[in-house]
Formats: sequence, C-alpha cells, structure tokens
Amino acid sequence: MLVAVGGLLGSDSGPLPGNSLVATGLISSGEFGIDDPHAGQVYDFAFSPLSNTSDQAVTVLAFRVRDMTSNVQLIGYRLYSAKRLGGVYAAHREGELESGIDLDHAPHARYPYTIPPHAESDRYAMARVRLTAFPPPGYVKGCEEIYRVGSDPRPRVQRFDCTYYFGEHADEYFDGRATLRLANSYAHDITVLGCPGCSPRGVRLTGLPSGVGGEGAGVGWDLEKGDSRRLDVLVGGRRVHCRPPSGSAALRYAARNGSDLDYDVTRDGRCVVVE
Repeated sequence: MLVAVGGLLGSDSGPLPGNSLVATGLISSGEFGIDDPHAGQVYDFAFSPLSNTSDQAVTVLAFRVRDMTSNVQLIGYRLYSAKRLGGVYAAHREGELESGIDLDHAPHARYPYTIPPHAESDRYAMARVRLTAFPPPGYVKGCEEIYRVGSDPRPRVQRFDCTYYFGEHADEYFDGRATLRLANSYAHDITVLGCPGCSPRGVRLTGLPSGVGGEGAGVGWDLEKGDSRRLDVLVGGRRVHCRPPSGSAALRYAARNGSDLDYDVTRDGRCVVVE
C-alpha cells in the first residue's frame, strides 16, 4: 500500500533537527530528470540509502518530500531494499523498469527500521508522483528522513539534497555552475560509474523503450574546479568510456569556465558528447 507520508511519527510535537545520518550514493549530490514527460503520467523517484555516523542506533520512522511544483501531485511512498531489488533505481516512469522488476509487487522493506551505530543501510524510500500538467516544467526536491536516536523518544528530522525535474527546459532550476549531465537513450538500463557520491557499483538509470521518443532517465551534478575523474557507463554488460570532447582537460575547462557538458548514451550503446 502506498501512503501519503512514509512511516508514522507517533508524536504531536514537531521533530528536532538531526545530524546523525549521511546520505550515500549519487542521489544525494546530483540532479535527475526525465526530459520527455507527459501530463497524467506517474513516476517513481528514490531517496538515498543512509549511513549512521553516530555512536547510537538510529531508528528511521518516516520520510517525506518537502518541495514540489504545483503541477506535481504526491501519491505516496514505499520502502525497498537495494540488495533485494538489485540496486537503487533513481528515476523512472511507472512500469518502465527495463530490468523486469514490478515495483508494485516487488518485496517491500518494513519501517520503522534500525541502522546500527557506524553502519550503512541498504534500505531506501521511493516517492510516487503524478505529473498533472506539462508544460510548464516541474520538479520534486528536498528529501527528509525522520528518526529517533538511541533511547531518546524525541523524533528528529534531517533534510538531504535530492532534485528530480521534468522537462528539457528545467535548466532554469540549475544555479549556473558548471554541470555535467548524462541522459540514457539506450533501450535498456545502464549503470553510471565514476560519479561523485556513487557507490562502487554505481547508479542505475532506466532505459528508453523502443518506439518511445525523447530521452530516458538522466543524471547530473555540479563540476568541481579541477575535476578530471573518469566517467564510464555499463551498457549491456560492456564498460563504455564517456570521453570528454578534448581529453581529460575538458572537465577542468568546464569547471573553470562555467560551461556545461552533456552526454547521451545512444540507441547503439555509445556514450557521446551532445554538441
């Protein structure tokens, strides 16, 4: 069952600010989007898995999205296990997971759930929303987790960066810093490797089924000055290098000059720069 607020607070008072958790994976540091959205469609978006940095166990009680445009309607939340699903599925249309997983019938994790001291959890929430109108472009951002620390009964709230946008004109939501973006136009899921905040296994982007126009799921992040990391994607079991337009210095150039870099994983499985 999907619920309007993920979890139960069990308290009439507002939660206190918290700082015991750290978001892991790319979702905590990047912007994701679907560049060919349609009014009336339903989409699922993931929160980050969490790591407990404190000396006490943390019990996660609830999760919620804090900000969305007026043309995005929240349907509810579910909790999943990355181990049982085979990964963290960042953003996709309802029913379009190429991996064959049906999220409506996939095993759900239960909450409240506890993260031991100095441990990482594989559980993560997903928000389901409906895009009620398009255009204008829209977004969902600001993922909050509500939890208790140790034996303290008072709930705490902690907000994590997460931004999901609808529409190719959603660039207006970027802050003008140099940004690297990658879109998946391949017909199947791909895995992005070498991105800031990624786990060693990377982050999965859903594909664009045959006969569907536009682009599939995308991901982006701000480039730091001097960034020359290698960006690769796993496409159909092959590791493909996303080569900068003029060598590794291109990333440093973009970060220094405020230029954006856009990549696309094409229908034939190549990772190319979009001019």
